Amino acid sequence: MNSHDKNEKIIQSALSQITVDSSQIKDNVKNQLKVNALSDFSETSPYYSRKKIIAAALILFLILGSTVTAAKLGSFGWLMETINPRYREVVEPVEAFSEDNDIRLEIIGAQKYENTAVVYLSLQDISGQKRLTEKSDFSDTLNVATTFPKKTSSLKEEVSSSISVGKKLLFFDAENNKLYYEFYISADGYSPLTDNLQISAKVINFDYQPYEGEIPLQSLKLEENAPIRIDGKHIISAAWSNEDPGNELWALPLGNPERLTDERGDLKLSNIGIIDGQLHLQTLSPFQGEFGSKFHSFDLIDPQGNKIEEEYSFSFVSDNQGTLIHLSKDNFDNAINRYNEYVFPIEPNEASSYTIRYSFDVITGTEGEWKVAANLTDSSKQMKRLTNSDNIDGHIFNTIIISPLGLEVHGTYEGNECQASEMKLTLETVSGQIPLPSGYGSSYDHRFYYHWKFDKIIKVEEIKALLVNDHSISVR
Repeated sequence: MNSHDKNEKIIQSALSQITVDSSQIKDNVKNQLKVNALSDFSETSPYYSRKKIIAAALILFLILGSTVTAAKLGSFGWLMETINPRYREVVEPVEAFSEDNDIRLEIIGAQKYENTAVVYLSLQDISGQKRLTEKSDFSDTLNVATTFPKKTSSLKEEVSSSISVGKKLLFFDAENNKLYYEFYISADGYSPLTDNLQISAKVINFDYQPYEGEIPLQSLKLEENAPIRIDGKHIISAAWSNEDPGNELWALPLGNPERLTDERGDLKLSNIGIIDGQLHLQTLSPFQGEFGSKFHSFDLIDPQGNKIEEEYSFSFVSDNQGTLIHLSKDNFDNAINRYNEYVFPIEPNEASSYTIRYSFDVITGTEGEWKVAANLTDSSKQMKRLTNSDNIDGHIFNTIIISPLGLEVHGTYEGNECQASEMKLTLETVSGQIPLPSGYGSSYDHRFYYHWKFDKIIKVEEIKALLVNDHSISVR
């Protein structure tokens, strides 16, 4: 136990001897908690310092006081009363959970309006090892179930669904090793959300640690190398700064890998040398696996400290014998090694005065199968559905669905491109006008499915009209 943990237990022990009149301090403390513990909605989770976590834990302790038995810690009632999330007025209790590898995923509360949903869920390590941290997260994002329509001749093969998942970390309970999240989910009308909201995850990241370092080129013997040809059938990814290098590229011979750092052995320097007057740097890392060193970055630094961008980079994979994997013919189950080739412009005679600067993150976590479903009550009475035929700058908002969370539109457009995201939308309510942020969604074959998210809950019955580029569509 470190000093921070000891201090927390001493504080909690002392506080447990104090009689707290929660009725007098509850409202003031809750207001302060909302200021300190919650941040504005973000697509990425905010990470809190340990001092803030301890402070928030103490505030929560004071709020609960003698009323802790009325709302069980971590329950729907506790979350709504104590954390006071922004969508508390519209969600209903669910408290359904799934467990795997001693990680518990629970939907505490949720609500769904057509193809928009808000979900409050928690993630907890129940093994007692306290593997979760403030940085813990779902790899990529949660998976949300949608329904695809039956294929018809009118639907094109290239049509794909669009789903947006926004996430906010509400609170990290270090003592119980539990995180509380708010998710805002929206899907398009082509692949709507299932009737019972279904959420799943397969990878959960526990923590990440950044690493960085430098390789002085003067310490290496750089020579003109006899390259090997890598054609398009072996390249799994490529990126370039200026112009496309083409489908046939040249790489350094697969070398004798050496560790970049003493701490990590899964990212290695495979080879470095000169090909056609350009500096090539080749790295080796495992191809399979969710964890380990990820997000590799390599930059060339000149003697003045200026960063020189790579001209291009590409990746290819091999089996355990060093045979390159063919993208269409070979089985990727045999892919073991991933090679990344970074190409920089350089004057070979001055190469010894340059430095390679690198960075990467090391991710820890677990894989499993977490699936939770929320059978929610019908929310249609809280929504308003409109049909419209007005042509507004080449766009028709054919179906307009308004909920307390936002606006969903199924429409059609003229011309080659949908401009719905650039249209100015404003709600006219009994209290005044409310501008909406830019819309998002998908479009194809002169049809579009777009969402406009409200910054706060809006009572649908108070909306009088929708203004689209100053064109008024009556809601009443």
